[in-house]
Amino acid sequence: MLDPQTGQLHQLSNIDEQAAFIKRCLVVAEYIVKNVSSEALMLELLNPDFPIIQLIQRSLSDTKWTLRGAGLQLVGAMSAAGKNIACQNLPLLEQALHVDDIQLKNATLKLIFDIMFLFPSLQNEVCSVHEEPFIELLPQFANDPAPGIQLTAVYGMCQLLMHNVCASTDIDRMLATLVGTYFGTPPNSNEELSQTAWKKICLFLHKFFQEYAGEQNKHQTELANTLLFMVVNAVRQGKIPSAMLQSNNTTQATDNGPHFDKFKLQVQFLLGLVQQRIYAVIIDSIIANVTTLFKQDLRIEQVHNIIGI
Repeated sequence: MLDPQTGQLHQLSNIDEQAAFIKRCLVVAEYIVKNVSSEALMLELLNPDFPIIQLIQRSLSDTKWTLRGAGLQLVGAMSAAGKNIACQNLPLLEQALHVDDIQLKNATLKLIFDIMFLFPSLQNEVCSVHEEPFIELLPQFANDPAPGIQLTAVYGMCQLLMHNVCASTDIDRMLATLVGTYFGTPPNSNEELSQTAWKKICLFLHKFFQEYAGEQNKHQTELANTLLFMVVNAVRQGKIPSAMLQSNNTTQATDNGPHFDKFKLQVQFLLGLVQQRIYAVIIDSIIANVTTLFKQDLRIEQVHNIIGI
């Protein structure tokens, strides 16, 4: 660090001094980033001769939230500059997503959702750790133990769905996740924060589904595909009683089990958002897909029993 009195450089020996110096570097770097108008010039700043990346990595791995937050703020400012910059920052964000710090994890998740919204073509960028596209990884955070992260995941998915910036298979996955969250089991009553967050999630999702279903013509196909997606997954996971899938069985089993009851509730909810005129198409699709994927013949009556119509 430069001594203002002697003009000499000296080693920072105090941890607090080091943290303060890094924080000032991050502030200066953010100022530079926000005043760079060209994406090409921004990419130049990310080369090894201008060590912004090392500065960010150092800050995100620090024990102090002030440094972690400042580092993440710099990543956000850089990512807003353009798709190529945001793509280059995704590995840094993935790294931050797995740091054992709920505050950092939550802020990182929000930033990733914002990037997916601003640059939809980056949704299929593959995570280095999980080896799956980011858009397939993100829904799982709706079931995170931390209530704040659950909320961030739910809000992020709703934003993507309301603005229709995802591929059809990703829409099905996210809608199914949101329905599952909406009909999730309430947290233990002695977890006051979790209870509050769960109620907030349910109120938010109730409003979301009202608005989403309100545009009947726009979202009917997506809702129908999600129903099919849920049925296929329920068969794959064994949530539907095997007796109901037997070709000689047309009556509903009396003891279905809690998994099937919850699945049925979710399906009934989605059916309430779908126009009745496409019921026949949904049933035909279920029969065709189950037959193809599981070599299991179904009759219309059996599908009626499974989805409850």
